[in-house]
Amino acid sequence: MVANQVVGLATGLVVARLLDPATKGPLDLVTGLGSFLMPLANLGLSKAIVYTEGRGRFTLEQGVNTSVMAGMASGLAIVLVAGLALPALFATSLVGVEMRWVWLVLLSIPFFLLSSFWTTAHLVTGRIGRVNLVLVLPQLLFTSIFLGSWWIGSNFDADAALRCGAWAKTLSIALPALLTGWLASRYLKLRPRIHRPFLREGLVIGRHPWGVDTVNILGSRLTLYLVGFLPVLLVAEDRSTAVGLYSMAVTMAEFVWRLPEAVELLLFPWISQAEKEDARRFTPMVCRWVLLTVLLGSAAIALLAGPLLTWINPAYLDCLKALWILLPGTIVWAMAKILHADLMGRGRMDLVLKNTGFGLVVAVVIAVALIPGASPGDVVGTIQRGALANGTAFLLAGMNAVRLYMKVSQNSLDVVLRPRLADIARFLSPTKHS
Repeated sequence: MVANQVVGLATGLVVARLLDPATKGPLDLVTGLGSFLMPLANLGLSKAIVYTEGRGRFTLEQGVNTSVMAGMASGLAIVLVAGLALPALFATSLVGVEMRWVWLVLLSIPFFLLSSFWTTAHLVTGRIGRVNLVLVLPQLLFTSIFLGSWWIGSNFDADAALRCGAWAKTLSIALPALLTGWLASRYLKLRPRIHRPFLREGLVIGRHPWGVDTVNILGSRLTLYLVGFLPVLLVAEDRSTAVGLYSMAVTMAEFVWRLPEAVELLLFPWISQAEKEDARRFTPMVCRWVLLTVLLGSAAIALLAGPLLTWINPAYLDCLKALWILLPGTIVWAMAKILHADLMGRGRMDLVLKNTGFGLVVAVVIAVALIPGASPGDVVGTIQRGALANGTAFLLAGMNAVRLYMKVSQNSLDVVLRPRLADIARFLSPTKHS
């Protein structure tokens, strides 16, 4: 899972080497639409599959088959609504965005959903190798298709970049999704069936995870879109440049989340089946060492970002200050990801939803207050305002996540955050917690 994120960062850097910020900005916004909107259509059913199967409420086949059918219906509805609402917004705000490429990327949403539900089956059954394969393939395919188009094309302008990016994104999601389904069919009977008891209970159980996933993606990605759409005094080309620069800052800052996100994916199903006392001991140990890793990774990013961007493409050096503004918040929010997984596994998804919602509100309020005030031509100031909005939201919501976890688990701040040498021995004996 970490390898998938490393490939993702490498993909972003390769694209940045080929494209200037004004070209990369619209490309990032359009190709990111699928992952941005997919949680809206998921309905929280992926988490419901894990939770109900772990509690023995329903079989894995009942959960997966029902989720696929319900997800397809909601996914197609999201495609239709977004396809009608978004194109005009892109066309009036940014340079070089044609409607057909927006529609093409939106068609990846149903495949995102299929992959999500079938990957959940692999995760629940302990087929981690298949999970890793399915997670890393989209990034590898996107890079291969995009670069192949680049080398073949003789006139690779902004429209060509968007065209190749849209095809690369949709194909890189659709093909692994089909592979995921084939792998799942080898041990599950995949049928177009709706198990109504699971659907009723799954929608109830999934409402909080659905809210959490939706608010999480909005909190981490909405500011990127606001940077493109809110600076009313910037011309369209400057907005495109601002998005390209801000996207690079976000990509590098969020790389410190790669380990926490991998751990989060595994921790939630473990906590949902563990005894409370085991969870109370295990989660702080995980959190302490993830924090140490994140601190070291953030320091390395802060120091190496300048030389790396100089080598990749000096046009992106203007995003450095925005990156430094984002890093403190991303460090604290990395801890929140671990603690949120624990709280969700305990059934306290309501607390996680409220906290992520709090972070989203903070980000939107600050962004709406600051970004429109950027002066004409002030691209760097615009992205720094966006970084301040996101960074502050991550910082405050992350601190609140620690407070909520301490209250629920009855662990102290020292237990949650200060690493201990004894933790090493526990990490070296993974079977103790399997």
